[in-house]
Amino acid sequence: MGRAILLTVILLLPSCREALPETPLPVAGWIWARNEAPAAEERRELLHAGISRIYWQIGELGGRGGRVRELATFPLPAPSGESGPVFVPVIRIASETRLPADLPAREVAAWAKKAGVTREVQFDYDCPERLLQDYARWLRDFRQASGVDQLSTTALGGWAITPGWREVEKAVDMAFPMLYDVLPEVAPRPDGAPDARPIVEAAYVTGLLRQWSDHCRVPWQAGLPNFTRLSLFRAGRSLGQIRSWTWEALAEPGACTNLSRPSGAPPGVTFLRVGNLRMLGGVPLQEGDLLAVKTCDPGALGEVLSTLPRSKARGIVWFQLPRPGMASNGWSLPFLVSKLAAPPRPILRWDGSHLLLQNAGDGDYAPILPQGHVLRLTVAPGSIREILPGDFDSVEPLREGRAVPLMFASEICFRFTHLPAQASRRTGVLVLADPVPKIPLVRQATVNDALLEITP
Repeated sequence: MGRAILLTVILLLPSCREALPETPLPVAGWIWARNEAPAAEERRELLHAGISRIYWQIGELGGRGGRVRELATFPLPAPSGESGPVFVPVIRIASETRLPADLPAREVAAWAKKAGVTREVQFDYDCPERLLQDYARWLRDFRQASGVDQLSTTALGGWAITPGWREVEKAVDMAFPMLYDVLPEVAPRPDGAPDARPIVEAAYVTGLLRQWSDHCRVPWQAGLPNFTRLSLFRAGRSLGQIRSWTWEALAEPGACTNLSRPSGAPPGVTFLRVGNLRMLGGVPLQEGDLLAVKTCDPGALGEVLSTLPRSKARGIVWFQLPRPGMASNGWSLPFLVSKLAAPPRPILRWDGSHLLLQNAGDGDYAPILPQGHVLRLTVAPGSIREILPGDFDSVEPLREGRAVPLMFASEICFRFTHLPAQASRRTGVLVLADPVPKIPLVRQATVNDALLEITP
């Protein structure tokens, strides 16, 4: 009898083990090129999202004649007490720099000390694979000259299987492979339209996770992307990225048109053909230019996130965290916490002079270009005398689907390119025909034809 019970327990053990919940991986963030420290509210949001460790770029360095040349500097935020988050300084080495000839390790150690580096620092350097051994020697020299306790480096996705990586492993305490932009762009199509690759290619990244799990001998964390990129193409040639831009400029009437192709575009890539938009972020444009808007596709990212617990990654680092007012932002913190699975939840509020569209859910309304999302209000004709778009991209009064003067409108359509979780957009002031409406101002409201909640 006892042997039978023991055999039953042994047979049940594998299924019990499979039923155990997975331990969540620690999550950190990476921030580059930012001068202002996170405000108190932003720090609270980061901690609420489980991000207590932030890798913060404090500078980009190049070399000339063996001396440090500052290409950019950014102040390291002061600690915010026991509640965190912890800010880890990151020094970027310009990719064209040759180590150690252009930039001696001792000179960088002296610069780092003045910049506030004490016990821990990370380096970000797109080292050519053939020079990884030189990079490893340089890192060892820096550790000796600086006396830091913890030294880490970012890494390109394919480094784990290169011979020189073994030497880099001996020089650092942790690695942060950046698992995105791992394949070169495809050549232009015969029609001149580029086949730009998406930022995230789930199948290829999953293979890289296996490589790092099988070959990396030091602790490592998976670097995943969270940003939007805008690239310019002219006559089939890439002219690089546009750094500073706004969604609103792309959504202006006539600015751009969506470029439809029979084969479509990869997930997360939208092609726009430039219309009357002549300048964007200080970059001159020509009619007919192509813009590739690249976002991090939630489906592809979700697939990568689902495979991470089966790898040997010690954590996740998002490159980068959302920043207020940045068009190049990726997904919101609540959406990341939901593993990009939560839906948005729109709510419409009326405060007596404005309408407020609030996304009370944890999911984002992803950018849609150039047409945007549509907030459609059903109203009584003649109930509104004046209305302005406010935070929305545009407003249009309609009747039976056609544009009409406001006094005859039975519908009012507001357009917006995107709306992150927990964010809102407010209309301009509404001037009503009746200051105290006897019936609800808005009879029905939809976003993209889906009914939404209306609250007083």
